[in-house]
Formats: sequence, C-alpha cells, structure tokens
Amino acid sequence: MTCLRRTFLGIVLATVVAAGVSAADPMPLAAAQTGERPGLIVAVQSLPANLEPIVQQSNAGARIYYSVFDTLLDYDLDTYKLRPGLAEDWVVIDEKAIEFTLRRDVLFHNGDTFDAEDVAFTFGKERMFDPESPGYGGAQALFGNIEAIQILDPYKVRVTSRVPDPILAHRFAGLMSQIVSKEGYEASSDFDTWARSAVGTGPYSIEAIESGEYIRLVAFDQYWRGTPPLNSVTFRLVPEATTRIAGLLSGEFHIVTDLPADQLDSLSEAKGVSVTGGPVNNIRIVVYDEGNGILSDPDLRLALNYAVDRQLIVDSLFSGRTEVPAGEQFPFFNEMFIEDWGKPEFDLDKAREALARSSYRGEEIRYRMVEDYYPFEVATAEVMQQMWKDVGINVKIEVVGSWDDVQREETRQIYNLSSTMYQPDPLGHLWRLWGERGIIQTTWGRFSNDEFNELGRKLESTTELKERRRLFRRMLEILRYEDPPGTVLHYLSAFYGKQDSVRWEAQPTVFMSFRPGEIEFGRTNN
Repeated sequence: MTCLRRTFLGIVLATVVAAGVSAADPMPLAAAQTGERPGLIVAVQSLPANLEPIVQQSNAGARIYYSVFDTLLDYDLDTYKLRPGLAEDWVVIDEKAIEFTLRRDVLFHNGDTFDAEDVAFTFGKERMFDPESPGYGGAQALFGNIEAIQILDPYKVRVTSRVPDPILAHRFAGLMSQIVSKEGYEASSDFDTWARSAVGTGPYSIEAIESGEYIRLVAFDQYWRGTPPLNSVTFRLVPEATTRIAGLLSGEFHIVTDLPADQLDSLSEAKGVSVTGGPVNNIRIVVYDEGNGILSDPDLRLALNYAVDRQLIVDSLFSGRTEVPAGEQFPFFNEMFIEDWGKPEFDLDKAREALARSSYRGEEIRYRMVEDYYPFEVATAEVMQQMWKDVGINVKIEVVGSWDDVQREETRQIYNLSSTMYQPDPLGHLWRLWGERGIIQTTWGRFSNDEFNELGRKLESTTELKERRRLFRRMLEILRYEDPPGTVLHYLSAFYGKQDSVRWEAQPTVFMSFRPGEIEFGRTNN
C-alpha cells in the first residue's frame, strides 16, 4: 500500500508539471486578493470544529491560534526563551508568585480594551476552574496549581500558585494560555456560539467557520503589533495529500500543509513552488489502553515496544527528514534534558522474551486510527503491524471516520497521538500528557501508576535542579521499562509546500504564524 501511494503521488506531481501548470501562471485566486493586501489560501488536512483553545487542543487548532490570539508572554521559537507578549513586563516575586504588567491600548476584535479583567476572566472559574466549566479538564493539567489571579490595578495582575512552581512564568506562553475577551464571552448566547466566534487580540479575527469546508480569518487593522500583512487567511479542508499538491501546482492554493516526506524532492524541483518545514516541537506517539483486556499486561506492552524499529520508519517513510527522540524529551528542555538517556531500543530478542513472560496467547489487538491525520499514519501503522507480527503479536488495523470512533472505549486498544511541548520542561510535555491530571489518565486510556504520579507531583512543586533531574529520570524509567503506556516514534515533522511568490518560512512548531513581518508576497522569477 505504501508503494502504491508513493507511485500515485508521483503520477499526480508528474501529470501537473507535464501539463505546464505552475505557480507562476495566472492564479485562480482573484477573490482572495482584496485591495492592496493579498488574501492567503492554505490547504490543510484537518480543521478544528471551533477555535476556542480550552477545548481544541489539537494540532489542527494550534496552527491557527497565533493568528487569532495572543498570550501574556511569548517564545523566541529558536531558543524557547520567554519574551514579552500582552504583558510588557513580568516580575517573579518568589517561587509561588509572579506579577504581570499589561500593555495599554491593546484592543480586542470586538473593540473592547484589553485589561486585567480579561486576564482574570481567561484563567477564571467560569471558563476553567469550575468542574462544570468547559475548560476544566485541560486547565487541571496545565494550570491546576494556580491558586489565585489577583487584579492589582487595571494593568497589573498577580498570579499565585499553591506550590513552588518551576515553570510558573512559562505557563502563560503556551497553549491554552491565549487571552480572550471577557466582554465577548459574556455577550455570546451560549458556549458553542462563542467557540465558533471567539474574540482575541491577534492580527486576524474569525469571519466564518464552515464545518468540513474552511475557516476564514480577516485582518484586524488595530492589531497592537502593527497592521497585518494579509487581508484574509482561509484555511481550506483538503484531506488528500495528492489534491493539496495538485492545487498548489495549479495555483489554487498559496500554501499546503502536511506534505509526504517522499514527495519533497520532486516538489522542490517543480516550477514556481518550494518546500519549507521540518521536525517540530511535537512527538508522535502510540498509546496502549491498559484498561482494555490483555493490554493490562506490562510484558505485552514491553514486547510491543521492543519490536518497533523506529529508525527504519524514519528512514523508509520519512526519508530521514526527522529523528527518533531520546524518549519523552526535547533538547529545548536545556538543563532538564537527560543527555545520557538513549533512544528507545529496537531488540527482537527482548521483544520475544517479554512476550514469552506475558499472558498473551495470540489474541487479536485492535489498532484504530483516522486515515492520515498525521503524515503517513496508516503506512506507519502497517509497518509496525508487520514488525509486531514478526515476534508473534496479532494486530488488526482499523481505519475509522472520526476521532470519536477511535475513542470508543469498549473497543479501544491501540491508537495514535502526538504531544506538543507546551513549555520547555518535562512538565510541559511528559507530565502534561501522562500525568494524573493529563488526558491519558483522565479520559483516554486508564494508565495509572502510583509511583509515577507521586514523582510527578514532586516534579511540579520542586525547584532544585538536581532533584528535579532525578525525579524526571525515574519517571522516564517507569514509562520505558516498567509500565509503558505507549511508545514514542519520532519527532513530528511539518512540511509545507508554498508558491515562490509567498515569502514565508515554517517555524519549528505546530503553529503557523502570519503576524506582521512574518509573511509577504512578491513576484517569482520563474
């Protein structure tokens, strides 16, 4: 199937190029070009149902958030050092408190003036911390230790944590920390209406969300960083990679997302288009539902993990354009990165030994996914299915129509996930995902390990570096060798095709950013 897919993609590319169509030809995009500023059309493989960050913690949603919202602090994405955002300054009072001085004269899309009331509301009970509030589950994982947001004056707030928090400032630069308008939220008739028209301070506001078709944003000319460079941005749903590529080459789309790695060289040679992107701050993961039948046996899960040749997957499917991570960590962890913690082992002897110790007797194990939400998702699963078969594990692949189908609890066993590094620390990835307040333990898989949870509680309330590194290493040991709830595969890669007239470079993150100074249109010489 993988070979057939590659051949088909190659035929599409060759056919379009042979027809003499290139991005230098007149583009059927006149409707997108309004006034002096251009409109941008981006073809994507998936769209979120709405743009409320507290309920849409997906890669599909994250790629749009930079255009609609701002956060109190921001990251230099080359270093992951903090820099000012909606807060022009911040002061760490002690290990449990931080004060933010807010920018003045910042407007929301509805004309409301941004101030401390909006910050307190964004991280308040109604939206996040009441058990009945829409963002409660996600907020517990990311902001569960926040004790209070105190308004000191209209442009100054103090945040207090219940415990010493080693990443307190970083929590206000990552996903789910996007600031929303209190007035806009309260003016909405209900939460669903709000979520489809959420009001932020970003360079573009939401004009329309057409489910299954597109999301259209329009320029907000009062943006505090400067006039947006685009008149509009339309994210159009085009699930098939072949159709996205053909649309790029014909001039139908300016940018296309999630290119297959094996097509990058050919596409780079096509007239009028180019390729950008690479590994991002996200790890592709396979998850095992430990509460579902035979997968409760840790030896079976160890056998599954030892049987996977991750480097072969990277080399064969992704043309070596990404890497196998050193476990659940990113180099951006800096001093918390465990340098001598190696990559997951591929060892068929250990796989067969673990399988022999297990209670597994050839039962069928279901591996369920939506078709190619992630690049080469089905092909990767097929490769692993054969690897598991080689050691005697019988895995059946089920491709279904939606994430709800994937997560049918009564039949959920193995499924795919990816995890973005929200903050450059184990708390922003490993503990957020696998911890006791994370989505796996609370909703999607019933993994629970008492020692792991105790270590995590200490990790998030300890600031001493040596002790934090010890805690983190032990947590890595549990996930890899003792009670594996899944396994890492590789750093997720985000490759984009773009017309040469679009001057834009991808960043090492799942976000796409079209802020002032980050994109412009020019003429191609081709």
